[in-house]
Amino acid sequence: IGYQIGDVQVVCSYIQEKIESDGDISKIPLTNTGYVREYCRASCFGQGREHAQKILNTYRALMKNLVITSEQEYDQLKAAFAGGYTHASPLHSGLVLEDVTSIDRTSAYPFEMLARKFPMSKGTYLGKLSREKAEFFMRNYCCLFTIKVTNISSIFEPDNYISISRCTRLSDDYIDQNGRLVEASEIMITITEQDWEIINRTYEWDDIEFLSFRIYERGYLPRDLIMAVLHFYNGKTSLKGVADKIIEYMVSKNMLNASFGMMVTSIIRDENVYENDEWETIKADVNSQLTGYNKNFQRFLFYAWGVWVTAYARNSLWKGILEFGEDYVYADTDSIKAINFEKHKNWVTIANFNCQTLIQNMCIYHKIPISYARPKTSYGVIKDLGVWENEGTYKTFKAIGAKRYFYEYQDGTVTFTVAGLNKNAAMPYLLWKYTNISRLMTFDEVKMAYNQDSRQKNKKKEAMNKIGELRLSGKLDYSLLFGNFRDGLHVPAGYTGKLTMTYLDEPYTVECTDYLGQTVTISELSATHAEPQEYWLSQHESYLRFIEGIQDGSL
Repeated sequence: IGYQIGDVQVVCSYIQEKIESDGDISKIPLTNTGYVREYCRASCFGQGREHAQKILNTYRALMKNLVITSEQEYDQLKAAFAGGYTHASPLHSGLVLEDVTSIDRTSAYPFEMLARKFPMSKGTYLGKLSREKAEFFMRNYCCLFTIKVTNISSIFEPDNYISISRCTRLSDDYIDQNGRLVEASEIMITITEQDWEIINRTYEWDDIEFLSFRIYERGYLPRDLIMAVLHFYNGKTSLKGVADKIIEYMVSKNMLNASFGMMVTSIIRDENVYENDEWETIKADVNSQLTGYNKNFQRFLFYAWGVWVTAYARNSLWKGILEFGEDYVYADTDSIKAINFEKHKNWVTIANFNCQTLIQNMCIYHKIPISYARPKTSYGVIKDLGVWENEGTYKTFKAIGAKRYFYEYQDGTVTFTVAGLNKNAAMPYLLWKYTNISRLMTFDEVKMAYNQDSRQKNKKKEAMNKIGELRLSGKLDYSLLFGNFRDGLHVPAGYTGKLTMTYLDEPYTVECTDYLGQTVTISELSATHAEPQEYWLSQHESYLRFIEGIQDGSL
């Protein structure tokens, strides 16, 4: 009951705080992205600055030219949009590896937004082109197009770039590696010139057609939008670790993270209407919504910009994957984990220099002091955007797919990242079941080491110290733990940290007996039932066969 009361009090206090800071309850945005939109729009429209009307008129003139001319163009942009690349290399999937180094890019999406050139004109439709003409335009414009490829096959064994789910046409004989295309008789997929650069380097084919080709003039994002993003990045960097600026830091961090997401909000959306006690979905009037988008005086973004942000980020990531080659182990959006890191240190150094140069060129073009893009931490350390940072080398590492990996730090600490499992809840169970810790500590002690209750800090510290002593003395054996991190791993309900939610939409009446034995009649119009959820780690049989074939050389 105390928890429930506290839960409500926290929300009410937060709403009151927002009323006081924003003006009144009607001015609170529905999502955090709403705050980012408001700040960036004010920056782009020159609010509160000298010559604000002139700035506003100039920006609206830009937006008037950045329009989506047809439903077909919008559909093509939607088809080309994809998120970050996340995958495990089939060469190393399921293997326990030693000395795996992790490198991570600093604010990868904000970097791409600031350093790259984006569609800065209305699209021009060119239709079907020869490869020679298509590649000419790709060198000079932002390009959006569909390719139809016959007898395509991968020539880069460490991984495969094309996502099966993004193919609008796919022959039945395709071979995939956990959702990534290895080969097929025919595919069709809509991409940008950034995707093409990677596809061209990692696949071969018998025939290819370039269809529905569109080009956009390239240019940096508007200066005022860039200044808004730099404001968020400076706040996040300079306030991190400052004890009395935790709220300001979190605000800046969240604003920076949301600055990309606001670009790719869907333009065409169906309406859900509640009428006569029923919900009804009204299909979107595409032409009407596109017209409204194009003519909206409050618009300060262009949907195509967001499409290219992630395309640039994937291209940057894959340049790293191609460099590491057979040493590449795992990648996720803006990070790479690899073995034999020393062989590739020079590439990282050069890549980082190129990032710094790109940012510098943008600052020169927009007449922005370079210091704005190179803020310092509270310790006086410069944090460049987009550079690769070495996060350290794991003692032991094992990945079995996207968002599924276990690793051991040099000090013997083990942890994992598994979609669907809460590590604080599941780790005690896994340690207890798959290591010799059950002979050295009680389960309650192990569980206390991962306890998040701030009221039990001392007990938590004692348990963590005990585990630490066992690690340092070499008494803990993780071999069984890493060995069982594979297809078929089971974590029972109550140890996953997850709940299965069942929504009861029909009215019902039930007799309920509480913990004191008192029974009352309860009537509810609807309810949600929550129960502890178990977890099974499973891999598709075809993927397991593919991995086996790659690793034994039969494929």
